[in-house]
Amino acid sequence: MMKLKGVRVGLFLAVIISILSACGKTEVPQGATYEVLEPDAFSKKMEETADYQLVDARTPQEVASGKLSGAVAYDYKADEIAKAANELDKNKPVFIYCGSGIRSEKSAEILMNAGFTEIYDMKGGMKAWKAAGKEVEK
Repeated sequence: MMKLKGVRVGLFLAVIISILSACGKTEVPQGATYEVLEPDAFSKKMEETADYQLVDARTPQEVASGKLSGAVAYDYKADEIAKAANELDKNKPVFIYCGSGIRSEKSAEILMNAGFTEIYDMKGGMKAWKAAGKEVEK
């Protein structure tokens, strides 16, 4: 009986470890580009990119406090990212951000699974953007 209990505990721990090691890792399909960029690099990449789409994955209340110029809001919390996947051009790069970087990462994964192949995610989201002293549009 003691040996069986040890096997169960070992199996349980193996499952927990595999779940935890998968957390925080965005699966990138083959041939796709997904980069998490600090605000300065995010801004520079936008300047270097001719034709892109800028997505704000925050709530309307958050967007009302300021957004990046040219951003289109698709509220992750209201499940609007699927709508974005249908409305945005899959052939153009997508730059995406949220409040702190969590929702944008999840949104990027949804977009990649929908066939988008070039996504740039702002590390730290709007909090990091503002902390870096970057401009915000009201």
